[in-house]
Amino acid sequence: MKDFGTLPSGTHAGIVLLYDDTMPAYRVASALIQMVDTYPSQDEFTGREELDAWA
Repeated sequence: MKDFGTLPSGTHAGIVLLYDDTMPAYRVASALIQMVDTYPSQDEFTGREELDAWA
């Protein structure tokens, strides 16, 4: 979280953090698709999510 995780939500449209940089690309893509399906509009997105929990 030292790079982008502490940015105030009003300064960006949203941030998705990934801590496990060894995660295979297909798992990252699958988790992103799940996240997009869960938040059908930007208004429902809280502004910050950790992708690791979705994979």
